[in-house]
Amino acid sequence: MNLADITRVPEEIRFLYLRLVSHMASVDGELAESELALLNNMIVKFKIPKKHQKTILGSTALTEAEVKSGFEELRTNQLHYSFLLDLIIMAMADGYLHDAEKVFLAKVNDWVKIPRAEFHNLIYFAQSAASVGDTSNIDPILSYVFENFFRWARQGHVKLFQQTHFAVSDVVDLYLKHEL
Repeated sequence: MNLADITRVPEEIRFLYLRLVSHMASVDGELAESELALLNNMIVKFKIPKKHQKTILGSTALTEAEVKSGFEELRTNQLHYSFLLDLIIMAMADGYLHDAEKVFLAKVNDWVKIPRAEFHNLIYFAQSAASVGDTSNIDPILSYVFENFFRWARQGHVKLFQQTHFAVSDVVDLYLKHEL
């Protein structure tokens, strides 16, 4: 499976994408240091100009209408699977999937119109990736989960991007992308 390059997507769409990710990161009421680090990493990978970085890292309060409109724009540009996976990873960056984040993820899924089974597949994949500590000794069950995820992504023609996070850990993220 070839991973697309999100930096080829227009700047305003990449900015919107990260603004929505930032909104998700703060849905539990705080922006943890691990979430901030992941967001900064994404800003670099997405090649976001400095003029937009303060908006992404600053106050991220968006109205429900702005959120819905943004998700529709991402879905239209085939960014919704990568986006939802990035949201899940961001939600897990502080080590917890808070109740407010779970509720918000379910709403997001409804808005971007990913079938429920596929939504659960993304969550299960992200939770499995989060449980990997040592990439040289991965539990066979986790390997099975990863293989099934990649098979599903290939067969379903799910568009994922090089810059999409498959795991909070950079080491695990690179390992999974290499295995893809």
